[in-house]
Amino acid sequence: MYNIALAFAITISSFTTLGSKILVTIMPISALRTLPDYLQLGLNVTVNYVIPSLVIYLLLRAFRANRFLKGSTSIHALLAVVNVQRLLYSGLLMVASTIEGGGLHL
Repeated sequence: MYNIALAFAITISSFTTLGSKILVTIMPISALRTLPDYLQLGLNVTVNYVIPSLVIYLLLRAFRANRFLKGSTSIHALLAVVNVQRLLYSGLLMVASTIEGGGLHL
């Protein structure tokens, strides 16, 4: 079930950066710019993927979505591969941003 929630969160965050917008309203941009690049990326991953996926997971559990979301193992495997690829990409960006001249600088 969490696999489906993470896939929904990744899909939603690809269309909109709602988590980042909420973070900017809570924390000023000047404070975010003082963080190292890898912490900025980690915070971005957390507010765009992890927190929304937890909220979606809790909503799916609350509505007992496992009754009507009957997925096969191939669908869950496909979602797992896509989720792992996205999270590995984000993790590699964080690691690369710790290297001088590497990574994505926000």
